[in-house]
Amino acid sequence: MLMASALVVSCAQTGPGYYGHDHSVHHPPGPVSPTPYPPAPGIPHTPMPQPGERICGGMTGATCGVVGEFCYQTVEAQCGAADQTGVCRPIPQACTQQYAPVCGCDGRTYGNECMANASGVSAAYRGECRR
Repeated sequence: MLMASALVVSCAQTGPGYYGHDHSVHHPPGPVSPTPYPPAPGIPHTPMPQPGERICGGMTGATCGVVGEFCYQTVEAQCGAADQTGVCRPIPQACTQQYAPVCGCDGRTYGNECMANASGVSAAYRGECRR
């Protein structure tokens, strides 16, 4: 038999905005693991949305739909391969000039991950793009 407390433990986040609804309404407050389970070896990692962030990408191809935001995906998500999702994040307005090249999901080399993100692009992998 599944007990209500097991449901609370299974919800890593509470509050409005998480997956579009408020978990605190139908899950009583209680202990919640502060750290999500790490991904299994070999499985790409999708960033966990923070309160107020929206999920994008994935099988449905959901977009952020807000001017000034882009769909951020971790390098491990491989630009949404295998329907990996991302989270909507603000487009950075300023970046350092540190040269730590990344290849963007658009196939272009950027000086660092922030510069790719400032162009509304996630990094596919670290290093210059291989042609």
